[in-house]
Amino acid sequence: MVRFAPMGDDVRLALRALGREPVWAAACVLTVALGTGVNALVFGAVHGILLKPLPFPEPERLLVAYRSYSGSTGRNAWSYPKLETLRHDSRTVDYAGVGTFPMRLQVSGTAEPIWVETVTPNFLSLFGVRPARGRGFREEEDREPLTHPVALLSHRLWARRFGADPRILGRSVTLNGASVEVVGVLPEGFLGYWGTAHPSRYIGAPDVLLPMTMAPLGMLSRDAAEGCLRGPNWQWLGIVGRLRPGVTAREARAELEVFMNRFHASWPELDADGAPVRPRGVLVPLQEDRLDPELTRALPLLQGAAALVLVVAAVNLAGLLRSRLIARERDRAVRAVLGAGAIHLARLPLAECAVIGAVGGLLGIAASAAFARVLQALRPSDLAPTALPVRELTTVRLDAGVVALALGLGLAVALAAGLPLVRIRFDLPSALRSEGSAAGLGRWRPLRGSGMGAALQIALAVALASGAALLAQSFRNALRVDPGFDPHRVVAAQLSWPSTVPDDIAAALRAEALDRVRDVAGVEAVALAQCLPVSGACVATEARVRGRALREPVTVNVVSPGFFSALRIPLRTGRPIEGSDRERAVAVLSERTARLLQGTALGERVSLGGFGEAEVVGVVGDVSYGRLVEPRPPVVYLSSRPHAPLPGWLVVRSALDPGGLTPRLHGALEGLSHDLTVRDVATMDERLAADVAELRLVMVLVASLGVLAVVLAAVGLHGLLAHEVGRRLRDLGIRLALGASPNRLMALVLAQATGILVAGLTLGLAASLWASRVLRGFLFGVGAMEPAPLGVAGAVVAAAVLLAAYVPARRAARLDPAAVLRRE
Repeated sequence: MVRFAPMGDDVRLALRALGREPVWAAACVLTVALGTGVNALVFGAVHGILLKPLPFPEPERLLVAYRSYSGSTGRNAWSYPKLETLRHDSRTVDYAGVGTFPMRLQVSGTAEPIWVETVTPNFLSLFGVRPARGRGFREEEDREPLTHPVALLSHRLWARRFGADPRILGRSVTLNGASVEVVGVLPEGFLGYWGTAHPSRYIGAPDVLLPMTMAPLGMLSRDAAEGCLRGPNWQWLGIVGRLRPGVTAREARAELEVFMNRFHASWPELDADGAPVRPRGVLVPLQEDRLDPELTRALPLLQGAAALVLVVAAVNLAGLLRSRLIARERDRAVRAVLGAGAIHLARLPLAECAVIGAVGGLLGIAASAAFARVLQALRPSDLAPTALPVRELTTVRLDAGVVALALGLGLAVALAAGLPLVRIRFDLPSALRSEGSAAGLGRWRPLRGSGMGAALQIALAVALASGAALLAQSFRNALRVDPGFDPHRVVAAQLSWPSTVPDDIAAALRAEALDRVRDVAGVEAVALAQCLPVSGACVATEARVRGRALREPVTVNVVSPGFFSALRIPLRTGRPIEGSDRERAVAVLSERTARLLQGTALGERVSLGGFGEAEVVGVVGDVSYGRLVEPRPPVVYLSSRPHAPLPGWLVVRSALDPGGLTPRLHGALEGLSHDLTVRDVATMDERLAADVAELRLVMVLVASLGVLAVVLAAVGLHGLLAHEVGRRLRDLGIRLALGASPNRLMALVLAQATGILVAGLTLGLAASLWASRVLRGFLFGVGAMEPAPLGVAGAVVAAAVLLAAYVPARRAARLDPAAVLRRE
């Protein structure tokens, strides 16, 4: 009867055997750690973004409500009267509302811009959140506009501005010139509505929560302040909800449609021609709605790239294990002669694989932390470190799930690499006669066994490197896109006053702001605009000329004189908006808008729905108002209305470095008005870079994984050739003794490396075709089989592989034949 030693003995023998070859063991463990580390990090990010439940009770019952128009994928806001109807009459969903505003906070004589969310009293309870200190809002505080100035501070603001003072409750702070009483502090880590529902573009949690009836304080005009809580079609706020117990999502959607019919009957919405339009109600699970479509496309790509790195690591490990197994043929043969069966012979190698996998998996956690730090360092500066993809990819969670994943991956990789090898048969008499010599070097077939594994590693590395090269070319193409204006040495900042400032005074203050900035040294041009290019924040509306609607909506931007000079938007015909146009409505069209008219544009009158009519006086070049990689929309530039406040974006062109312009702008505007808020100050170059920041993040991640795959492939080939040279020392010594030159031996080794490389590049070309198809949605201005990026990727991989092969080849060329033969 065959008796088996305890598994503990196998583990001890495995540790002892690995300790006798520390370099080889370290290479195996490092290979497993790198493969499992990067996959643990990416899986953790995918889990945190796609799979991890929201940190609220029963998060699957949380919903987001939108209004949507036929033929449009846009998700539109709600009015306050519609919100109140839903809150009080719904039988299926508990609804809560939220609005987001920039405001100015004043504490102890110092002011700063902050983000404020106005919420209904049930907002926190809907999420199952309780204030860390104090209380939430009461129903009676949400009945009459501006009658209950109370506030909840974020934990971050409380700690930063008030030193986490426990006596904060009851203290007054000033928001947009109004005094409000602090009644509570939010729990640490609560992101509010915006950070929870839109985390992929999340910049910062709200600093303050106010009751919904305090929303007029954040409006930028008197009309908005008066209409935001009364107008049934003044759509400006978001709605979240929670399904009531026993209610299904289908029942909630059916009820919402009933409400939409009721809203349409009571408060009909009209289009630009005065015809009624009926939006439909949309209910989406919050867990699903919070994900950016581009992010959901990018995550499977990163998972696939990380999986390829894991395959490269497994193949690399298989080569290392195979080389050691072949080197120990004599040892295995002796054990077989002494009576060891197939199972006994397999147990020690498998125990070594298990030890390598376990240690490599645990070290993979440390590798994850190292990768996270690298990604944090490589993060595009224009992508916020708290944005969801960055936050999840640079956070390593040492919990039971991560440890189990790392250990599981490590063991799986090691056993998958080792199991096929323990079944390799060997010739017992030949193995007993072997003393380390091998067959002739020239007769080695590199595409069998380990050579084929090395070729597969190279192929996968080529696929990842080609994907990174295609993304890099797409990124370069995006940066080369002409936005239609000159962004260099241009700074833009948002100016705002609270609605308590009358419109005529706000208009006068903005005009004075222009005059002050013009006097700053180095300023060449200055203007105001309703929205900025490449912002995606402009309003689109239907345009009609001669009673006929244009084929597509036009983007409207209300600008002051000097806007085209500040951005150097070329004038094609006619004239720009001038100072004399302040008393009448004139329009300047973009070239695409002019083409839609199919005739002479100058002198025509264009009707723009709620913007009224204006006379066309000029045509300028097309400008990107959405993403750089998207087609440029038709645009109409309007002069500001008489006696109305000018738009709030300040655009300044400087003859000097814009880096020093920001403090001078603040100095010029200082003292203009204590209610003035200056925020979102950035150069137009920075805004253009931010537009492609997500593409750059994907490129950096894929490139990082590609570099790791190339390194693993190069190290794998180096180990294979180094082992082969070590096995054939006797043969190499004989060749040298018989007159072979060192260069000849180097050429033999490099020739075999070249054979493996050619096979890998050939397979890699086919893999690159697959990779390019996967990346198609991320490519811009580059074909799937663009020769330049693929050539660069192949050249980089080839250079790395040949460099790795050079070291063992050089060792073979430097052998001393006498010393080798004596040792053999």
